[in-house]
Amino acid sequence: DTRTEPAAENGAEKETTTAAEIKTDFAEPYKGYFALPMGTAISRDYSPDKPTYFATMNDWRVHNGIDFSGETGSAVKAISYGVVSEIYEDRLFGTVVLIDHGNEVLAKYCGFNRDTLEVKVGDTVKTGTLLGYLGTVPCEKSEIAHLHFEISYNGENVEPLELMGK
Repeated sequence: DTRTEPAAENGAEKETTTAAEIKTDFAEPYKGYFALPMGTAISRDYSPDKPTYFATMNDWRVHNGIDFSGETGSAVKAISYGVVSEIYEDRLFGTVVLIDHGNEVLAKYCGFNRDTLEVKVGDTVKTGTLLGYLGTVPCEKSEIAHLHFEISYNGENVEPLELMGK
């Protein structure tokens, strides 16, 4: 991991930040406590370097998120305190809710049923706030029903469970 924190107030730059430090130093005020967005069953792991087969697209590609298994209509909840910064339709990922959890941590929740969203842009959420209910992820619709979930830190995709300390 070669990411560094922003320069300190005195102008000195801090040394390289590890993923373990991200969850404690950057998730203020929650000191790294994150809840899972829905259940504990994972149908597809984070795989940014090793392509995995996608039946829907009939190809091999990297997977920049984690797929949490569920039933269509399952509740999806916020992983931590944050602000809903965007809600949009994506032809590959369906209805997407983007939450800014502060300090360069952004979470991308994909595959909602748009008609069941419980939040809007600008809403403040806390750990466990109901965001909406599971619909489909178009590019993975041949897979079992799931939430496609990504986290970026400082503009780069990271392993969500590692950042969350899970």
